[in-house]
Amino acid sequence: MYGGPGGNSGADIHESKKQIKMKKEEIKELSIQELTARIEAAEKAYRELKVAHAISPVDNPAKITKDRREIARLKTVLRQKEIAAAAASK
Repeated sequence: MYGGPGGNSGADIHESKKQIKMKKEEIKELSIQELTARIEAAEKAYRELKVAHAISPVDNPAKITKDRREIARLKTVLRQKEIAAAAASK
């Protein structure tokens, strides 16, 4: 199997996707209060990273995108749980 310039094999890529999938499952297991707290913490860290990047470039600018997407994931799961809770209370 071709490892590519970074030396990663297809198995490593598959394993990486598997870990991301596990992370999504962990997010879905959180309560609404835990999700809200994580969103607030993630947004604060994101804002600080954006300010730091504006002052001087950060080592890994891709982390900005990764953090933004993580916040979106958290907000999506939170909204799904809010909708499910509203439907259950009717």
